Amino acid sequence: MPVTTKINTDQLRHPTDNGIVSFADQMPTGDAAVIAHLRAAGAIFIGRTNAPPFSMRWFTKNDLHGRTLNPRDPAVTPGGSSGGAGAAVATGISAISWGNDIGGSVRYPAYVNGIVGSRPTMGRIASTSTITPPGRGLGGYQWAMQGPLTRTVRDAHIHPLGGCAA
Repeated sequence: MPVTTKINTDQLRHPTDNGIVSFADQMPTGDAAVIAHLRAAGAIFIGRTNAPPFSMRWFTKNDLHGRTLNPRDPAVTPGGSSGGAGAAVATGISAISWGNDIGGSVRYPAYVNGIVGSRPTMGRIASTSTITPPGRGLGGYQWAMQGPLTRTVRDAHIHPLGGCAA
């Protein structure tokens, strides 16, 4: 299954840059738990998706990767912080785009891109990192829920981690 992952989630051999120029070469020492589980389930990683700096905005634009447009209307935000993930699914780039959500970062991009987003129950899918970005301590990882963005509810239900969106 083709999957895209967010630039703030550790994926081996890909920088966890969080949209920050000074983090462009920050390489994780391993996969985040969610990436490891997706990899074990046979996911085919086809790209990384954009996010605002530190994933803390309602739009998706940063100095490292630029601005992400809403594929349905470029004048409208694709949302944030998983706006790149939402745009990737809405354009058909990937069947599943993996995001994370503390205050709406999966749900809002799903809404503005006309797709489905799921914020699973806390602890349902592990949120871990080999790199702790400045300003995001343990509490940030406890609150951040990992969740899929998909084109349909059915796609969310059959994703490689066992249907957390059921």
